[in-house]
Amino acid sequence: NVKTLGAGFSFGELALIDNKPRSATIICNEETHFAVLEKQHFDDILKEKELKKIFAEVDFLADMKIFDKWSYNQLKKLHLLTTPLECTRHTCVYKEGDPATNFYIIKEGEFKITKKLSLEYDNIEPDLTLL
Repeated sequence: NVKTLGAGFSFGELALIDNKPRSATIICNEETHFAVLEKQHFDDILKEKELKKIFAEVDFLADMKIFDKWSYNQLKKLHLLTTPLECTRHTCVYKEGDPATNFYIIKEGEFKITKKLSLEYDNIEPDLTLL
């Protein structure tokens, strides 16, 4: 399973933009209703906008030091595998001790990292000379 999409998401634009066969299989997880746009209408109405959106996302990734040696196609694939996540102020993205399941790329905003510290006093002799 590469990605699960829900209401408000779209798919199929890459094959139309690149004029290539579909690169994934789409299977409905539940009863689903679509709005379908034929290739010619997509080309006339949305292709340029979708290309600009992809270029902007790839450019954003290309500017990050962690991806500075990646090719355009590698960055495009990475972008296509990401899922947008928007969080409001004070939202906890994950907690210390949670299983590691995702990698996060901050597009906008800032966050803080907290860590619990535990101090162990085993094998420490109290200094009684101060008493």
